[in-house]
This record gives sequence, C-alpha cells and structure tokens, in this order.
Amino acid sequence: MNKQLQQQDFDEQDITSGFVLNLIKLTQQNIRLGKQTINNERKNNAHRQIHNSFYGLYLEEWKAK
Repeated sequence: MNKQLQQQDFDEQDITSGFVLNLIKLTQQNIRLGKQTINNERKNNAHRQIHNSFYGLYLEEWKAK
C-alpha cells in the first residue's frame, strides 16, 4: 500500500513537472512572439514615416509647379 502511494506521488510529480515545463516553454514562445511583433511594428512605423516624408516633399514640389 505504501509503495503504491509513493509511486502515485512520483507519477503526480512527473505530471506536474511536465506541465510546468510546458508552461515555461509556452511563456518563452509568447515573449519571443511579442518582441517580434513589437519590432515589426517599429519597422513598419519607421517605413511609414520615411514614406510620408518623401510623399510630403513630392507634394510640396508638385504644388510649387
């Protein structure tokens, strides 16, 4: 009986450990994806600003004609 309880404790610990490790792995993936999304947004914003600057200069030049 005591041996069965010990084996059950080990099994529960294995399940808990596996769950925690999986949770850590998923959290790390979410952090990476979040950083990747933020970096992509920064690049897109920088590209938009450059595009808008050139477009603004083009309009100024076109209006002057």
